[in-house]
Amino acid sequence: MARSSKASPSSSPNPNPNPNPDPDPNPNPNPNPIPNPNPNPNLFEGVAELDLDAWRAHTVLEPSEGVSAAAASHLESAFFGALAALDADARARLFQFVTGLPRLPPGGFGALRPHFTLQLMGPAYSGRLPVAHTCFNALQLAPLEGDEADLRRALSISVELGSGAFTEL
Repeated sequence: MARSSKASPSSSPNPNPNPNPDPDPNPNPNPNPIPNPNPNPNLFEGVAELDLDAWRAHTVLEPSEGVSAAAASHLESAFFGALAALDADARARLFQFVTGLPRLPPGGFGALRPHFTLQLMGPAYSGRLPVAHTCFNALQLAPLEGDEADLRRALSISVELGSGAFTEL
């Protein structure tokens, strides 16, 4: 009987026991083996950035009886001018002061219910600090007796005095 010089495939040692020719045994190209439980954070956590144009576009104005259209327009402009002068952190604190929310809901200002509302109060409220009604996402503003900087100071005082209510939960 003649012996063959070829070894059978089962008898030869295989230097690569993995039949897969790819040297990477991990078929997952993601180097992070832990999947992201929240691939779209805005969907579940809300929107952190407060876009001033969207804020203005979705704000409802409620002038009290006796507040002229010109006075309402002036106070609205002063409010958004004061917001523009604030840094992002101060805007976020003001938003939380008025709504009780640490961030916008998914969908941004358009999805906020009830809508963000500026209640423009009449002359009987002159000299008063802004007051927030969080259940209604409403901010009551007294008639503007100074300039935008005065309104910004009044807003800052109100936020500072009422800041502990929702941050200590």
